Amino acid sequence: MSSHIDPKITSLLDARKVWSVSDFARKQRLDKKQERELVQLFGHFATKQELMANCLRPRLTR
Repeated sequence: MSSHIDPKITSLLDARKVWSVSDFARKQRLDKKQERELVQLFGHFATKQELMANCLRPRLTR
């Protein structure tokens, strides 16, 4: 399902926010190995877009 996105409300700055890799890993429940790989790839800070594209999130199925 798709919907219209009003460009006046949504800004490009949301996708370009800079996150701490360790904070992102904690919020996404990534293990230490995955966090270490992201730090090696980007350093200690990266945009949310980059982090989401390069992380393997754990499955939430039972």
